[in-house]
Amino acid sequence: MAKTVFAKAIRMSATLDGMVRHDMVLLWRSRITNLLNAGQTTFALAQLLGFGLDESSDATEERSGKASDIGSTTARLRLRNALTAGRDRMLSLSLTTLAVYYSELLVILDYLVNGTLLQAVDNSFRENLHFLTKNAASSHRNLEVLFRQSFAKLLYIHITHKRPYSPSTFRSFLTESIAAFPQNTIFLSLYAWNESRFRIDDRVRGIMRELVFTTKQHTDEEDREPTDNIIPQVFAIYTDLNRGVTHGSNCNAVRGTFERALQSEGAAYSATLWKLYFLFEYANHEMNRARDVFYRAVRACPWVKELYLLAFEHLGGTMGHRELRGVYEMLVERELRIRVAL
Repeated sequence: MAKTVFAKAIRMSATLDGMVRHDMVLLWRSRITNLLNAGQTTFALAQLLGFGLDESSDATEERSGKASDIGSTTARLRLRNALTAGRDRMLSLSLTTLAVYYSELLVILDYLVNGTLLQAVDNSFRENLHFLTKNAASSHRNLEVLFRQSFAKLLYIHITHKRPYSPSTFRSFLTESIAAFPQNTIFLSLYAWNESRFRIDDRVRGIMRELVFTTKQHTDEEDREPTDNIIPQVFAIYTDLNRGVTHGSNCNAVRGTFERALQSEGAAYSATLWKLYFLFEYANHEMNRARDVFYRAVRACPWVKELYLLAFEHLGGTMGHRELRGVYEMLVERELRIRVAL
């Protein structure tokens, strides 16, 4: 069914205007990725070889699916030239996102030709990344993260289909990507997933400390990631919570991660992070610690009414009426909305 839908949609592109037809690379990308997800690598190569042929012809499917074309050097060279020309044309038109998709198809072509040789595919990725960042007219940060995400997806598909690969190749790529984009949850999640398969969770903690809790080193100020995002800190806490006792995780370890996170720039004034810290202590029945975290939270974020309400919702048995009355008076003093007087 999906094969028929993609084929008809691609043939319809012949009736579209010139500029709109540039977007057809999205259909080709989705079509080939869908086949890769299904594990149909041979058929994916056969279909990809139809790129650039007469899209209005019903015979395109037959020509692209010939077994002789799959092993044909001429057909592969024609496809590579078509994808390269498309990438260069998109860059000249400043359509950088579409240029990334053309580059992605070039990498997929190398993957389908050298599927078990991930080092060759990695080289193709790096060559295309260098070309894109060097020739992009605008800032290359968004372009780079998009291309890295697509390559990470390709590697993930390769691994989940239980094909041979070098764990160090995948790990090196993810480490490099996290160093460049420490707030990207795709790279962070894939790194944790990859290491969990080998039960080496300390590597996850190590990369959190090295690349997330430290300022990213860049020579150019414009290449710095903003430091006011709490995603890396929350992910570090999440990984500590899920490590398990056998790998050294306990309440003190998680508490230490919370403290390190709240010392970072921006996160120190994050109401979300303070609330998570409070709920962690409350869930572990550390009521005195929870009360201390509560007071630290309202000092750090005095404008957040939700933090004040934590005392009334969870600390009634610990604080008592007089202390809760003091919290209420802080709400009034700071002119936060009060519906019911105490």
